[in-house]
Amino acid sequence: ATLKQPAVEVHLETTADDIPGWDSLSHAVILMNTEKAFDIRFVPQEVLELDRVGDLVAVIERKLADVTDA
Repeated sequence: ATLKQPAVEVHLETTADDIPGWDSLSHAVILMNTEKAFDIRFVPQEVLELDRVGDLVAVIERKLADVTDA
């Protein structure tokens, strides 16, 4: 919805370059929406390491696991 691409296929290997309209502003919105949806916060170093969708999924999974382990 953020990218206004109703039928886009996203895979773990997908990068911003693969999706029309995925620019730096929409990237920031995606991250903010993700933080809100999962009730997590990204630190700057994590954001810098997000090269593909799979990287984002891995960070989310790690953060959610940290919450359940606490």
